[in-house]
Amino acid sequence: MSGMTNTELETLFKDNLEKFLDIMIQQFPSEKDFKLLQLGLKTKMILASKALKGFAQVIIPHKDMVLNRDESFFLDKCKDLLSDTDVDAEQVNHFKRIWTSDDLKEEDRDNLWRWFKLFLNIALRYDQNNKQ
Repeated sequence: MSGMTNTELETLFKDNLEKFLDIMIQQFPSEKDFKLLQLGLKTKMILASKALKGFAQVIIPHKDMVLNRDESFFLDKCKDLLSDTDVDAEQVNHFKRIWTSDDLKEEDRDNLWRWFKLFLNIALRYDQNNKQ
């Protein structure tokens, strides 16, 4: 990811977020805000740059929690993850609900951590580019 421009990082983030949302929607169809976010990204009503900035604001301050797989990240810190996307998201921590769901297996938890580590790495690189 080093050497990527912000535009390339935004595209990488958007493409991976869409894949992530596809998986989440299949596994948790009742989480309607995921569907709204997915639709917004596909129709470009939600700009990838704005979504990435919003994710970065939430995830970067909790970098160590993500890297150390501290479940309190999902339980306490993800409530505002969708707030910068212009989706009229419920004021609910979707990831807390998912994390505590009986439907989430250990393999699913591992996959969530992999996704969030990827999103963290993209956000860190994007943040670094903006500071240069």
